[in-house]
Amino acid sequence: MKFERKILLAFLFAILAVGVLVFVAARTAGRLTEDNRLAGIAASQRFAIVTMVGNAFEAEAVARAYAFTGLPIYREEFDLSLSKLADDQVRIGALSFSDDAQTERVRQLRAAVRERVELLQILVAERDELGMEAARAHVASGKGKLAMDRVRALSTAVAQSQTSRIEAIHEKARQSARKMFWVLCGFAVVNFAILGVSFFLMWREWSRGGGYVARLQEAAREMELLSSMSSGLQSCGGVEEAKELMQHFLEKLFPRRSGALYVIRASRNVLEVKAGWGDTIGWSPIMEPQDCWALRLGRVQEFREGSNTLPCAHVSEARGGYLCVPMMAEGEALGVLHLRDPADETNGESGEGHANRSARAERIAAQFGPLIASLTLREQFRQQSIRDGLTGLYNRRYLEETMHRELLRAGRAGTSVAVIMMDVDHFKKLNDMHGHQAGDEVLQKFAIFLRDGVRGEDIACRFGGEEFAVVLPGVGLDMALQRAERMRSELANLRLRLMGQALPPMTASFGVAVYPGHGGDWEALLRAADGALYSAKRSGRNRVVGAGGADPL
Repeated sequence: MKFERKILLAFLFAILAVGVLVFVAARTAGRLTEDNRLAGIAASQRFAIVTMVGNAFEAEAVARAYAFTGLPIYREEFDLSLSKLADDQVRIGALSFSDDAQTERVRQLRAAVRERVELLQILVAERDELGMEAARAHVASGKGKLAMDRVRALSTAVAQSQTSRIEAIHEKARQSARKMFWVLCGFAVVNFAILGVSFFLMWREWSRGGGYVARLQEAAREMELLSSMSSGLQSCGGVEEAKELMQHFLEKLFPRRSGALYVIRASRNVLEVKAGWGDTIGWSPIMEPQDCWALRLGRVQEFREGSNTLPCAHVSEARGGYLCVPMMAEGEALGVLHLRDPADETNGESGEGHANRSARAERIAAQFGPLIASLTLREQFRQQSIRDGLTGLYNRRYLEETMHRELLRAGRAGTSVAVIMMDVDHFKKLNDMHGHQAGDEVLQKFAIFLRDGVRGEDIACRFGGEEFAVVLPGVGLDMALQRAERMRSELANLRLRLMGQALPPMTASFGVAVYPGHGGDWEALLRAADGALYSAKRSGRNRVVGAGGADPL
């Protein structure tokens, strides 16, 4: 058998091993994604149940406070708690749980909460109609305690069951990861064996005077660069973070050529350059999938001056020709590797030859495909964990992490950090009158309003429900109050429409607190801002109130 055929056979085995690895990795990634999705659903279900039980405890506390004091503010908070519990009952009733036993436990818990709510409503009614002594007698009867003990016991059982399910899902994910580890080990052994055979054949041919030393050195250098690149990309959190690293290694892999690495966006309708090197004249930094023939045909596309090949629309000037290689994973296009011929090559000839150049570029693009898929998936998981699904703003978890970091930075620099808490006024009434679709529309428009109205260094978050928060690094109390008042006045002028119907004008109440004057840690600062917010709502809504007695606006 000729030497070239032996080397070709060895490389065919290597490509087959890579294909098997990509297939197994894709399946494992799919299983891990599904496990993460199921764990997220189970965690969301647990959170909804914990929220309902917490609202039940809150309703009991304010009902008793009203029974013993008769203050109207406690009656208002009791009505608000009943509204939250009603929403919780609807939300949990729409959930689908993992097994019949858990479904039955949740049904019993909902019934127990309804029973406790009915007793609380009777307590409040007796306080209104018969006075404090009748309310005291109702509390002393012990019926409410028995009902609340049942709620507590059932909620504990439901939460423990959900926790067990989440742990089971995580254990399954760990088993998949262990299987993937052993597959990778097997892949490494097979590839090392193939490489060993290839090196042996090359060494034997070279010892016979075959003259393959240059090829051997080039292949070794390429493998070393790809290995270093793969290790570096594995440590990156997403495609954006990996841009400079990819450009560095691509420039070393193709030192005599200019080029660009296009990666498709999540919308699947636009590709943008994530790494570019050399001469960038004549190619677009952004293109659509139909602009590249390699993507349209699903194979390598080479254009040379004077050939019959159609040029790609994303290349306006092709001096000396170019090569486009699609990057695929699981049959899905992830991007394009675009390579330019050196301008000094006569008739487009290169030292490595057209066929070798095309095969080498395709081989390197095949290495990039799974890596970019992994980076994209990692970036999506990160965004899902810190973003609110409805509004696209950062969520409460990200707010707490960021505030801790910002306060540490402000403490070292001796600067201030302001927090503006805001709550959409009469949101429940809008939901009741116009439906949840209108409520979602209002929250989304409010989020856009916040995003467009803050500085680049500010952090806008959805705190929960109709509550939002903005963190303003380096801003003092006076400036924060002015910023909040400007947002309040601009929001009052905002007009919303839903399916051609005008919605009521949107207003909001604002509470402002500033580190370090109103709190030395993020929890105290949030409490101060939240207290100022509730003062604004009690004072009539649609106003700005500062924490610690600052003059309201």
